[in-house]
Amino acid sequence: MPAILKISLLLLLMAGAKPLTAQELNRKTAIETALQNSPRLKAAAIEVMQSDASVRTAFDPDKTLIYYNFDQNNIAENGQPLKVWGIQQQFNFPAYYVARKKLLGQLHQTALLSYNSMKLQLIKEVELAWEEVAYQWILKKSLTTLDSSLQLFAEASRKSFESGASNQLDYLAAASKAQSVHVRMQETEKGFGAAVHHLQILMNREVVLPLSFDYYPLWDDSLRRGDSLAREIYISYSKMAVKQYKVERYQAWPDLNFEYFLGANNAADSKRYNGFQLGLAMPLWFPSKYARVKAARLQSEASAILSESNQQRHDDALYGKNLALQAAKEKLNFYLQTGNPQNNALRAAAVRSYETGEINALQYLLLLDQVLNTENDFLNAIHQYNLLLVDIKYFIFE
Repeated sequence: MPAILKISLLLLLMAGAKPLTAQELNRKTAIETALQNSPRLKAAAIEVMQSDASVRTAFDPDKTLIYYNFDQNNIAENGQPLKVWGIQQQFNFPAYYVARKKLLGQLHQTALLSYNSMKLQLIKEVELAWEEVAYQWILKKSLTTLDSSLQLFAEASRKSFESGASNQLDYLAAASKAQSVHVRMQETEKGFGAAVHHLQILMNREVVLPLSFDYYPLWDDSLRRGDSLAREIYISYSKMAVKQYKVERYQAWPDLNFEYFLGANNAADSKRYNGFQLGLAMPLWFPSKYARVKAARLQSEASAILSESNQQRHDDALYGKNLALQAAKEKLNFYLQTGNPQNNALRAAAVRSYETGEINALQYLLLLDQVLNTENDFLNAIHQYNLLLVDIKYFIFE
């Protein structure tokens, strides 16, 4: 593992909570805080370091046998039995250790990709949560302002009706519209609270939100971070299966056995007798070994097919999301270029006509309702566009 990556993972594990003021909290700091405080990400970082340490266990032969042997039948030239000390070691075929090191290296690479995928998904969740908070806040702000205006309008209509200056229908229409908007405002406040709670859960701490949010269409930088990472993950799993097959294949090859021993006694004219033994441990129960190798080979073939299939499904899903994003962008452009100017003109004309008496209160409320729906549709168009953009930017097909 590169040293800079080890340092970054250690910093992630040691990162402590730092109070965030309202001025400091924004989309960027929310992501940074979530990355620092995520228990799942910290656990994944430990797994990456664990897999890196495991690479050094690739050469792991069996325990060395050190023995002492005394046999009265084993007589030296001086006529006395020999006392024999020996050492014995058995190794797998050398190619097995090379294959195992490559497999452990691939497991480490897969763990690192899994960590990066988890990190990317957390960033995506925080981005979506921040987007939801900002959307609910702008809705709440718009409806709160409208609610105050309609409450005043309904009160004025009531007084006008009671004085006989207007009819009951105008008063009831104004009161009904005011009540309807007030209920929507209360629903939006609850939606805003739920969105804030979800953001805090992702950040794993309580935060002080800014007093206001800027709400606008996100800029599409054309970066698709999840796309390249997804391909690396699919390929990594396929490579891992191939390397596992090679480990099983080399493990079925004969083992190598080495033994060295030294014999001597304490009698007169004693000599030291050196000896060694080399041997091969042959797999006599070959059918089971062959079955294991065959199973690993079939698994590698299946993984290759699955990897290709996942890449195709990823591309298909991403293609559909891009089409949806293009449609959302066209809808958003309509509001920016045509819908909003027309809606602003309609609002101004409605106010002017009502003030001059060209339309009554009921007609004015109908026009106001149309203006409000268009404004909400515009905010929803921004919201849907931003959600799709964030989803595509970090999309990984699972």
